[in-house]
Amino acid sequence: MLVREITDNYHDPLFTTSTVGDALASLREHDMLFYPIVVQDTQLLAGQASLDDIRNYHTDESAIVNTGSGYGLVLKSSSHVLEATHIMLMNKRKSLPVIDDAGRYAGILTKDVLISSIVKLLNLNEPGTVIMIELKPRDFMLSDIIRIIESEGARILNLTTQSPDAVNDNYRISVKLNLDDLSRVGSALRRYGYLISVESASELNDTDMSDKADAFLRFLDI
Repeated sequence: MLVREITDNYHDPLFTTSTVGDALASLREHDMLFYPIVVQDTQLLAGQASLDDIRNYHTDESAIVNTGSGYGLVLKSSSHVLEATHIMLMNKRKSLPVIDDAGRYAGILTKDVLISSIVKLLNLNEPGTVIMIELKPRDFMLSDIIRIIESEGARILNLTTQSPDAVNDNYRISVKLNLDDLSRVGSALRRYGYLISVESASELNDTDMSDKADAFLRFLDI
């Protein structure tokens, strides 16, 4: 899934001729700390208005808004949503402007839209079951795990990996399957020596899905 597929282009940007008052109105209307500023003739992104900068340094609402704050924090429309997630989390932003390859403003991507896209990307709204497999780094090979699972007639809806860390020495492979009963898959994996640490049904409501996606976004920030 690419950023351009989920970009909101319904937010009218500010322009390089906009005033501090215009910027404040847009920031408050959309509940944002930063807002894109565009060169009207070319549609090139010129920068971003910052609510903190305006509050601290610009008391004259009739003055032209400063375009320089936070310009480097942008997303390319051709980027993958996981790359966008990393950038947004690393910079603790709830929204970022999106530009095309020529630097033209394409819209805004918000955290709420990003979470919804992660839910879709991971098939969190589809019924299924989750199995978590642990294995030593020397044994890490996804192709064998996938082959065993599919040989039991299961369809993989999503697959994520968690690398070893200070708490856990093993790789953890979480796989969501289209099955209600994981007994055959679990037995097959155990026959090949894999350690199964979780076998659970996945019946998620809308709140659960949002929480799962938000947790995944935090996981990507490691």
